[in-house]
Amino acid sequence: MVPDSWQAVSDKYITALHGLVAVAVSTAVAPIERVHLLIQNQNELIKLGHLSTPYKGMRDCFCRTIKQEGITSLWRGNSVNILKVFTSQALVFAIYKNSWYRVAKNDDYGNFKFHAAVVSATLIQYPLDYAHTRLANDVKAARGLQFSLDSAQKNLIKDFGTRKYTSMFDVYKQTIKTEGMLGLYRGYN
Repeated sequence: MVPDSWQAVSDKYITALHGLVAVAVSTAVAPIERVHLLIQNQNELIKLGHLSTPYKGMRDCFCRTIKQEGITSLWRGNSVNILKVFTSQALVFAIYKNSWYRVAKNDDYGNFKFHAAVVSATLIQYPLDYAHTRLANDVKAARGLQFSLDSAQKNLIKDFGTRKYTSMFDVYKQTIKTEGMLGLYRGYN
C-alpha cells in the first residue's frame, strides 16, 4: 500500500505532466487557432480596414498571414492561451480533488462546492479567453486599400502596419478604460 504523502506527490507530478502536455498541444495547434479566429472574424476585419478581401479558405489565410505579418504571427496570443491552459489544469485539479468525491457521495454541500468551483473557474478564465481572441484578431492594417479620405480613414492610413494591442495587459487596460471591468466579460452569459 502506498502512503498518502507519496500519493499526493504522485498526483502533483501527474498534474504537472498533464499541464505540460496541454501546453505543448496548445502551442502546436496555435497557428490553426489563429487562422480559425481570422476567418471567423474576417467580415469585421474588412469593415475596420484591416483586411482588403475575404479569405478564400484556410490555405489562403495561412499564406496571406505569413506573407503580411511573418510566420511568428501565427502564434500571436498564444502566451495568453498557455496561461489559460495552466489555470485550467490547476482549476480542474482543484475541483477534482476538493469537490468530486463529495459529489459522488451525493453530499449536498459537495455538490454546491463543485458548481461554485466551476463558476469561479469560468470567471477567472473568461478574461483570458477574451484577451487571447483580441490578440489573435489584432492584425496589421491591410495595405493598398483605396479610401475616400475622411478623417477616420486618414487616421487608419496613418496607422498601417501597427497593431491596436501590444500585450495581454494592454488589452485589459484599453478595455477597462473604454468599457469598464464588465467589458472583459462581454458575451459571458
